[in-house]
Amino acid sequence: MNLANVFELSVVHLHSCKSLSRRRRGEHCGSGLSKFYGPSGITPDNSGNLFVADTYGHAIRKVTRAGVVTTFAGGPGLAGITDAIAGVARFNSPQGLTHDSAGNIYVADMGNHAIRKITPLGEVTTFAGTPGVKGSADGTVAIARFCKPGGVALDAAGNLFVTDSSNGTLRMISSANVVSALAGRAPVYGEFDGEGAVVRFSSPYGIALDAARNMYVTDYLGQTVRKITPSGLVSTVAGKANSTGFADGVGASALFFSPRGIVVDSGGNLIVADEANSTVRKITPAGTVTTVAGAGSAGYVDGPAASARFFALSAITNDAAGNLFVADTGNQTVRKISPSGVVTTLAGLAGSTGSIDATGSAARFTSLQGITNYAQGNLYVTDGNAIRKISAAGVVTTLAGKPNERGDIDGQGAAARFSGPHGIKVGANGNLFVADTFNNTIRMITPAGAVTTVAGVAGRFGVRLGALPGGLSQPYDLALLNDKSMVVTTSNSVVQITLP
Repeated sequence: MNLANVFELSVVHLHSCKSLSRRRRGEHCGSGLSKFYGPSGITPDNSGNLFVADTYGHAIRKVTRAGVVTTFAGGPGLAGITDAIAGVARFNSPQGLTHDSAGNIYVADMGNHAIRKITPLGEVTTFAGTPGVKGSADGTVAIARFCKPGGVALDAAGNLFVTDSSNGTLRMISSANVVSALAGRAPVYGEFDGEGAVVRFSSPYGIALDAARNMYVTDYLGQTVRKITPSGLVSTVAGKANSTGFADGVGASALFFSPRGIVVDSGGNLIVADEANSTVRKITPAGTVTTVAGAGSAGYVDGPAASARFFALSAITNDAAGNLFVADTGNQTVRKISPSGVVTTLAGLAGSTGSIDATGSAARFTSLQGITNYAQGNLYVTDGNAIRKISAAGVVTTLAGKPNERGDIDGQGAAARFSGPHGIKVGANGNLFVADTFNNTIRMITPAGAVTTVAGVAGRFGVRLGALPGGLSQPYDLALLNDKSMVVTTSNSVVQITLP
């Protein structure tokens, strides 16, 4: 099967911001011991106060000159699309911030694909785009469309400039409230089933194979789970395209909110890490969706599956005994769900981040993204810029890279460097394959910890077919057909890589 001939690959595009895949919870505010969760954009006002986009907390925070922190707009940890006053308003992974001479703040509301405006009194309105609707369209602010805008800046004439990250374009919103593209070219994406060039994806993320070599892909921004047959026919298994929510049901009646990790169990069921709903969902071969664990709200609770709580699940794997293991990214823990439906924490401590090799709750993680399992119950996770190993007893060690040091270096163990790796899979011979997302490469790690680059070129964006190394655009996940062949989600497409 040559997937390169089956799918139309998107136009090469730049990606100036972090992936939406890392939606996380904000912490309650106050002073002194105030906490942020993934702060990114920052802008001052005319009085010397600072306003911070608490990206994974889905809120805009205010820091006075005296260091007092309050939530200015949005509800910490509560993603949404509501225009309203202050704490009633909702954002979804806000990033860039800027302000005008009147004290209005403009927000690149990345997860909502819109530019929002906050008055000095805290009233939030949508300035450009339609929250929750992605696209690439110029025109008046009401009809314009963006896709994961990351940064904003104002000039002296009142023109607002936007880095429209997933569209790979620089956009301008004129003082007359008209949106136009200044540079770059948007990729082709959407939600179209079928075969060949008509097929479209919207940020395909997780990928898994069943026994018949069907591929299942979580369409992260499309809010669906898609199936690709060995012949290349694409269909939607569950979820309603471009509709977020939390609902069990059959096919399109079920709703997801940023489905991300996916694995196939021994019965042919699909198990999905439904990131923004903070739940684990199951899809039967007939397309019936049920909730395995969690209840659609973020938190941290071990115990029976129905009462357990997770926070921004990013990845999921299973073992031969039917246990599920999830990367509970918002809580920075690795959790286990037994076949009887009991949730326990295998490693990490909820609410505590860091990079500590230790056992169980004494271990610390920086930014869990991917997870896979191997023989004797060992798990491997991508964490920050490193690959970590977790034994069946919960002992955490670092196999390769350093969580807080980004780079692109092949080498042995701690001498190697990665840049935001996400997906990870292990082959039958024990080699690990890693989607090194922000390096735009696929890396291989031998059981002895030797790291090499097997596909893609670090720092070069764009899908390039043909002889290796080829080219990739922020690969997020991969599935192994065998130890020499894999399929990879990258740049609104699924491609196949065959190693020598």
